[in-house]
Amino acid sequence: KTESSAKAKGDSHGGVKPPGETTVVEFGKEAIVVNLAGSGNSRYLRTNFTISSYDKNIAKLIEENKSELKDAAITVLSTQSLDALDGANGREVVRQGIKSRFNNVLGPTVIDEIFFTEFLIQ
Repeated sequence: KTESSAKAKGDSHGGVKPPGETTVVEFGKEAIVVNLAGSGNSRYLRTNFTISSYDKNIAKLIEENKSELKDAAITVLSTQSLDALDGANGREVVRQGIKSRFNNVLGPTVIDEIFFTEFLIQ
């Protein structure tokens, strides 16, 4: 599946959030684990999350673009430092980063929200 076809399919509501229900799907069965930036590979972040979308086909879109989305999540997560995650905005910055990168892959308004189901710093 090409990125352009995913974007065309994902932007079915023209950038306007339609009224109605969102669909929430789990992003993968396994947690994503990355080394934190600047930690000398001694600290890591383990996370898992669900995705909320107004697009009723979100589960199919995620499955079709799984590799690219996982890479996008790893890229966002692995650029975070312990100090950045420790602040009050740490999770929100990560949440918005993942949402933005996923919408770059799927279409500008496909992902409505990211909900962390696991967020462990070790």
